[in-house]
Amino acid sequence: MNNKIKTYCIILSILYSVVVICSLSDTIESFKAGYKIGRESSPTTPWYMLTLHLRVLPIEGLHTYPERITNSVTGQEVRAEANNFKIRIENSNIDIPVYIKVFRGFIIVLSVVFLAGIIYLPFLFFSVIKSATKGKILEPKVIHKIQRIGYILIIYYLIDSLAYFSDYLVAQYVMTFEKYRAVIDVSDFGLLFLGLVTLLMTEILKVSRQMKEEQDLTI
Repeated sequence: MNNKIKTYCIILSILYSVVVICSLSDTIESFKAGYKIGRESSPTTPWYMLTLHLRVLPIEGLHTYPERITNSVTGQEVRAEANNFKIRIENSNIDIPVYIKVFRGFIIVLSVVFLAGIIYLPFLFFSVIKSATKGKILEPKVIHKIQRIGYILIIYYLIDSLAYFSDYLVAQYVMTFEKYRAVIDVSDFGLLFLGLVTLLMTEILKVSRQMKEEQDLTI
């Protein structure tokens, strides 16, 4: 059993490392793009740049494929459908209601504060992995660390969802699309599911530890 736990821990460590590396790569590319845009901007470029991440659906309905793109291999025109838009608006005169601005500001502050938790997450994860390989998974401090991981994942999901919701609210005031309509994005439940499973595992470990202690007392 101990060998199985070690094997699973190694696999989890590799997968987690790959996820972290990919996330860092995307973040670095985003910073590079922002830096390049800043350097290439002229004095007449609007100072206010708003980036929106939107979930969209075709106005005529799903699987209607309103777009037409060219297949570079065959040269034929094919139909396509987008589900997500990443939009940048350069306009210093965007008229957004005050409550939306306050809401977006609150999300930004919340994200900055929670950044400490995101930075702390890898240390928690590898600490739990290290304890698991040593057979100390039922120790109270290890169980608490796993519980913290679950809470961090759930909070991250909630903040991310609120950020997408704020983008949706802004989009209702600043733009409309010819072939698409923006919708509230509630499709990505991966982090929420993972966080809940982690908390469930925490409760199972607590019960297992309690049963082990009762068994030791009986003996």
